[in-house]
Amino acid sequence: MLKISLKSCFAIIAAVMILTIPLIGPLERTLQPLIGAPEAMADTANPSPASSGYMVMPMPIMGLYTSNTASVVKFKVPYPAKLVHVSATARQSSGSNPTLTVNVKDAGTTVLSSPISITAGTVTDGVISSPTVTDESLLSVDFAITGTAPRWNDITLLLLLKRL
Repeated sequence: MLKISLKSCFAIIAAVMILTIPLIGPLERTLQPLIGAPEAMADTANPSPASSGYMVMPMPIMGLYTSNTASVVKFKVPYPAKLVHVSATARQSSGSNPTLTVNVKDAGTTVLSSPISITAGTVTDGVISSPTVTDESLLSVDFAITGTAPRWNDITLLLLLKRL
């Protein structure tokens, strides 16, 4: 009978994990033609649950907004990343012809083809033109609000980043 210590067992498991994790990406690419592209299932590519390095960043920006606001949110991305998805919504709007556009910027330069135009109660996806975010890059979010006595409540932004 073979006897293995608990320490040896953990060492074997760790070695197997270290050897197989780098194979997940190539295996996924090899199987992709056989199982179909996930892009066909949604507007944004659905990462495999086995994929590592994805960060979902929901940003609830609570409160009432009535005028343009620069850098309503600012944060540093702690590693190089690819911006995979951006969407925004607002819970409620009022006023005469209220309009809201949301712009995401990397170091002051927009990452979107054009700012996201919001309609209250619906989620709108942005079109990303500059997906690469460098290490320690400062991302910010600007609001542009127009209309007569516009009021926008509880705006939510969703970012999906993939670590490079």
